Amino acid sequence: VCSPLTRAIQTAAIIFERDLQRGATKLVIRPELREFFPDNNENQGRAVSALRACPELRALGRWQDVEAALSDVATADWREMWDLSWAHGDGWQAHCGGGARLADFASWLAARPEKTVAV
Repeated sequence: VCSPLTRAIQTAAIIFERDLQRGATKLVIRPELREFFPDNNENQGRAVSALRACPELRALGRWQDVEAALSDVATADWREMWDLSWAHGDGWQAHCGGGARLADFASWLAARPEKTVAV
């Protein structure tokens, strides 16, 4: 599980490339995992459509897994807020600096069926 920031997606896809290739794992992207530094503009995100079009992500060896993790189905419960506010809109700094998202992530994680999850 990684954040929807390009560098996090790249890291996850590279570190778990063999497991993804074998089908032993699935890449999942969650906005709650973004960095906590709202004063650092490098922590702004990009809309899901921009991530889908990103040449650096498309060049990854497991692009098909990244693409699946960025699909409409996979991002359905967070994409609209991410695209409109959390990534780079008026609400990005509040989302980035807000601790409530950790409780949201903990709830999401507790509901997952997997016994082992890498974050």
